[in-house]
Amino acid sequence: MKYPVIILLGLLSIAGACKKPTKNPVGGICETRGPVVVYKTRNDYSDNVSVQLSADKKTITAYPGPGDVHSPGLLVNGYNLQYMLGNAFLSITIEQYRDSSSKYPFDQLMNYIIDSDPFTEYYELCECSGRDTFSLNNLIRHDSLGKCKQ
Repeated sequence: MKYPVIILLGLLSIAGACKKPTKNPVGGICETRGPVVVYKTRNDYSDNVSVQLSADKKTITAYPGPGDVHSPGLLVNGYNLQYMLGNAFLSITIEQYRDSSSKYPFDQLMNYIIDSDPFTEYYELCECSGRDTFSLNNLIRHDSLGKCKQ
């Protein structure tokens, strides 16, 4: 009797977690801390710095400070977890970037891009995820990431 109750509670928590996101006053869907990004890439970029490219991919529109780069969290089934992820990866590792103060000037970062289309799957999750790995892994296990895709 214990197992059906546990399974039922797990399914209810997933169903209740996927609320329709609401826009914040600034116009973005996610809260001010930014989205939770769950993704898979064509290659392993877990040690590389990501930057945000413009829609035409010709300029960098956002990049992290040396203290703002972190390795992604690992989730089930090969998914990665990151907050405020860019859409391109650099050949610069997180360790190299953290250890530099001005070694990589902004106007030179475009030269370090190794992949401007790295994602095979990409989900920006806000209220749907609960912002914790347990909830995210449950969404993945129940093939529910697509239902929460923004």
